[in-house]
Amino acid sequence: MANCKKYGIPFGHYAYGVFVSVADAIVEAKDFMKRADKEALFLALDVEKDTVASFKKKSK
Repeated sequence: MANCKKYGIPFGHYAYGVFVSVADAIVEAKDFMKRADKEALFLALDVEKDTVASFKKKSK
């Protein structure tokens, strides 16, 4: 990030999301946003199909 800022290169942040409930997903997303540099142009929270499928099964 430091060199991106130094040379004016746009940057963003990526995180792999794993959660087991809506409440857990919210906590994880908020934590990711807290860790992200405020100058990042984008945030990408990767949620895989198997995580979502597993969550849906537990929610029923």
